[in-house]
Amino acid sequence: MVVEAAIVIPLMVSLCAGVLQFGLRLQQGLLVSNAARQGARIAAQQGDNALADQRIIEAVRGASGSLSGKILTIVIYKGDAAGAMTLTCRAMTGQSGSNGEDASCNIYRAENGFAMPDTPWIPQTRPTDLEADRDDIGVWVQVAFDSPVGDLFDLGSTISDYAVFQIEPRV
Repeated sequence: MVVEAAIVIPLMVSLCAGVLQFGLRLQQGLLVSNAARQGARIAAQQGDNALADQRIIEAVRGASGSLSGKILTIVIYKGDAAGAMTLTCRAMTGQSGSNGEDASCNIYRAENGFAMPDTPWIPQTRPTDLEADRDDIGVWVQVAFDSPVGDLFDLGSTISDYAVFQIEPRV
């Protein structure tokens, strides 16, 4: 009886810890997804407002709930025809100290307080005319993932998601 318990108990504890870690990862992934969508909604509404990026960051942080202190990077970018981030912008998201020089994305990082003194993609350049070709604007969010049960199963150290909407016209 003791031998069976010595074999079964560690397996059961590992299984329970794995279910807990996977559930927390899923829940935090849903929060990140919701925050990215909320940021993209605000981005589409704000369009060419000079304070658009600041309001997008506030919306992402507000929608991320308990994860707002764990946000590492927020990228506001001009989507291509498929809504994807440009390759230059995507390459810069992996660089920890760089805010980038791509004129189609703004990268905000936690280590600089989500501030960017020189914004390459100035909000006032985003077209909002009804007749114009309006840009697709995307918001990509990256959040640190840390599980209370440790790194028992390698689920990664970050969670990221994005959402893309077309900028709403001003009539």
